[in-house]
Amino acid sequence: IYKLVLTGAPCSGKTTALVKLASFFRNLGWLVYTVAEAATVILGVAVKFSDLGKDQVYGFQLDLLATMLQMERTYFRLADSFKNKTNVLITGDRGAMDPSAYCLTDDWISMLDEIVCDRIGIPSQNVAEGSMKRKWLVENVDWNNFGVFEEFEIEHFYLVSTDAKIQQRVCRRTQNGHSTFTLTSREYQKTSVDHTETRKNMNKEEFNTLLKMKDNARSSVFKNRRCFIHESLYFKLDVYSDPLPPKANGIPLVFLEALTSVPRGTEIAEESMPLFLEIRKEITGSPRNTRCTSYRNIQMRKHSTPLTDCR
Repeated sequence: IYKLVLTGAPCSGKTTALVKLASFFRNLGWLVYTVAEAATVILGVAVKFSDLGKDQVYGFQLDLLATMLQMERTYFRLADSFKNKTNVLITGDRGAMDPSAYCLTDDWISMLDEIVCDRIGIPSQNVAEGSMKRKWLVENVDWNNFGVFEEFEIEHFYLVSTDAKIQQRVCRRTQNGHSTFTLTSREYQKTSVDHTETRKNMNKEEFNTLLKMKDNARSSVFKNRRCFIHESLYFKLDVYSDPLPPKANGIPLVFLEALTSVPRGTEIAEESMPLFLEIRKEITGSPRNTRCTSYRNIQMRKHSTPLTDCR
């Protein structure tokens, strides 16, 4: 099964090209399906785009995107039933990215939050406008009842900066021997602990180049991370590993992080927090490192698996 989408400005020849492609491949004995342009179908029933207000445009584009995806799924399923009998070509007159050219960037990002989260079964409130990171110091972990998770090795290396307000670090995240690399830039405000943060992906060569700018006056951070979903929230549990930063005083700190629209200072519903974790206190926005309990205590309850065996 082959999937091909043509995109371009109105009257640029997309439909004509699709007709020629369909004819060519059908003459070769292929089965060809053409997904019609969803916007033309919807606007063709007396809907005038120019009459729509801002909220109506957003709703229309969101519904249009959902319609496009559903039309594509219909042909994908149909093609799947023929894949063992013949080659199948599915062509599209515009694709799911095209609505982004007809709406504001912020609106498009918001749509992706709702579409993406819905498709993978995560409530969109986790990435809703106004969502923020909240962080807790963990007292104990019941490793035996942790549930389903993905585990990664995380390495943070801080870079030399000529501006005291800007902090940059490169990160290597590894799972099953495969690594991804990111550059994070954090700019702090002069009058508060708040900051703005940007992040971009890099390749291995870019990572190694920036690593030469590592700030040797700052400790690198090494930790094991477990990512999981509990109730309606997405969590990350970080366990600091050797070599530990000096301020950890030899103690492998354990932190829990979540992205939520519940504002700082407001308690998150008890049922939304993982029952297999014992939280000491929230440290969101705290400028100071908080000491954790001893290594032995983090092993938690009777019959729990020791932390060293879970790395």
